[in-house]
Amino acid sequence: MDDYTSSLRAQRIAGIPADHWIVFFKRHAEAKDPDKMLASLERDLRQRGVNEDVPADFAEVISRIVEWFR
Repeated sequence: MDDYTSSLRAQRIAGIPADHWIVFFKRHAEAKDPDKMLASLERDLRQRGVNEDVPADFAEVISRIVEWFR
């Protein structure tokens, strides 16, 4: 079952691994301030060694998604 779950979490949804979407939605549910949530996500991306350009692009996409939920 663990292998199955891991394979599902690795699948990409809109080009983003499902596991990252899970983290995003958990943080969105827990954080009321979108700016704090975005800062936390950017920090995690940098800790994972993601290219510096990606967080900037990611920030734009996340900002759009957060606007949809308002």
